[in-house]
Order: sequence, then structure tokens, then C-alpha cells
Amino acid sequence: MSEKIHFLPWERKEEFREFLKKCGVLDEIRKGYRVGLKIHFGEKGNPHHIPPYLVKIVGEVIKDKGAKCWLIDSNVLYRGMRARTSTHLEVAKEHGFMDIGVPVKIAGDFAQEREMEVIVNLKHFRKVYILEDFLEFDYLILLTHFKGHALAGIGGSIKNLSMGCASRKGKYKMHSKMIPQIKEELCTGCGTCAKHCPGEAIKVKNGKAEIIEGKCLGCGECIQVCPAKAISIPWESVKSEEFQERLVEYAFGIWKERKGSIFAINFLHSLSPDCDCLSKPAPPLAPDVGIVAGKNIVEVDEFSLKKTIEVKGYHAPEGVDKFLHHRPNIPTHIQMEYGKKLFTPL
Repeated sequence: MSEKIHFLPWERKEEFREFLKKCGVLDEIRKGYRVGLKIHFGEKGNPHHIPPYLVKIVGEVIKDKGAKCWLIDSNVLYRGMRARTSTHLEVAKEHGFMDIGVPVKIAGDFAQEREMEVIVNLKHFRKVYILEDFLEFDYLILLTHFKGHALAGIGGSIKNLSMGCASRKGKYKMHSKMIPQIKEELCTGCGTCAKHCPGEAIKVKNGKAEIIEGKCLGCGECIQVCPAKAISIPWESVKSEEFQERLVEYAFGIWKERKGSIFAINFLHSLSPDCDCLSKPAPPLAPDVGIVAGKNIVEVDEFSLKKTIEVKGYHAPEGVDKFLHHRPNIPTHIQMEYGKKLFTPL
């Protein structure tokens, strides 16, 4: 490995404070720094998010350095409690993140998203769309619950950085090659989507909404505002391998713009095969493993997957990829393989 990776077994998590001081996360944080703690608060009803008391320790050691920090996440593309700032904050409070002494911020707050284009000139994207909020911190620490994912195979630091820091338009472009789909049987022709479309790409014709493909910005706003829930994301338009490469390209764009001022901490606990975006995820596939930390997000994810393979799972033995065993058609290695090509050398 080109960067040192640090590991703390889960049964020794009470040593987390000392672990943070030794793993290098504090080395580049200076007095007066503004530090963003990029986290996923978990969807309402999902019990698998990072334990708040561990997040509290991260905040405390940063404050001991004379720096300030904020917990931050972005609103999601799909409908749900975390699609709007007001209800997103409700979920953060319900899951215990408002009571740990670290202020909570949702990118964009209650205003319109502030989006920045970053030129990458890569295989899938010439440019990526990033929320400016994540570029304004002096340092960014990824606090990631490592788990499975139905399309990405695994959800680690790469996905936390890419999907979590992208604008709504960026999220849409990672997920789909197509414009949103309108279900005519549900559309009432109310015109709400057309009124909110920033690209003026929607018209109501013969009592039904229509999207003009050449004008659609792919921002996903229509999906959020449709009162009839008649507009959806064509998830199936991007296959797993391509989706994973798209995640890596967005992660690279953010890393490039931040000039590498990022540190990753993966929490290998509650190893569900499902993303924390689900309100009713499947139960864990294996016992809690530990905490992995390092500067290279690709190697942190690779080492995290390796550690989950080493343990005996509930349905798969030691030495077997638990997430691949659960979903044999969804590879778990693509993110790391493609990531090594882009993130090397750091």
C-alpha cells in the first residue's frame, strides 16, 4: 500500500480516541481550521448508521486541536425524509446526532444548491457537479458506515465522497443515462413539475406532462416536487460496473478540487448488504469487525473489504466476500480497481 492504513478491532472501540490521535487524522488539522465531517445520518427507521458517541469523540479531538467542525451531508435525489433540509435535520436529531456537541449542516441549508463544475476529462464524465459546501472546509473527514449496496456492491468512502458531495444534478448523472420517466397513468397534468423546472424542459400537453429531452438538465427537481409521484429515476439505465466507475470519477473530481485534503474513516459494523438510505435494510451479514482509517480512500475501502472477507459470516465462511455472496451478480472490486488508476500517485 502506498499510504499507511490503520485498523482498530471493534472489540477495542473504547480505544477510539487514542486511535484517532495515532492514525494521522489530526496531523494536517491546524488551529482555526474549519473541518467538515461528511457523514450519512441514515434514513428514518434505519438502525445501521455510525453510533453517535463515536462521532462525538471525533468532534472532541478536533476541538482539542483548536479547530471547529461540523457534521455535514447533502439532500438525496429520491423521495424520502432526507430529500429536504427540514426533514433531513429531523432524521439527524432522531438518530442522536444533534446531541453530541457538533453542529449539523445540510449542504445548501434551506436555499438552492450551490453547484460547482469540476473538469475531469475521464472515461464517463468530462466534468462533474459538486456542492460548493464541501469545498469550503479547510479539511474534510469522511465518516463512513461500511456496508453493501444493491448497485455499487459496497458502500464505503468512495461512495460517501462521490454521491454524498455531488449536487442533485451530479447524483442523477451518476445514476442514469436517461431523462426522468413520467408515468402517464399517475400524471394529473397539474403542471407543478413544469413550474419548478430550471431548464424549462417540461410542458403539459393533452393533460399530461412531457419532458423535452434536449432541454433537460438532469437535476431531478421534478422528481421531488411532483405531488402525484409520477416522475421517477430510470435506475436500470446504468449497470453496476459502469455505476461504480462513475462513482470513482466523481470522487476523483472532489479529491482533485480539494487537492487531497481528505481523510477517510470506515466503520465496519452492522454489515448489512443494503445502503443506509433504506428505511428497512436487511440484517447484517457478519459480526462487527472494526474501524479502518487512512488518507487514501481507495486503499481504505480495499482494506475494509479485505477485513470483512477475513471474518466468518452468518451465511458465508471466512475467506468469502460476504457482499458478493449475497448478490453474486454485483461485483465489489470495480471501485477499487478503477480507483487505483485515478488516485495513484496521491
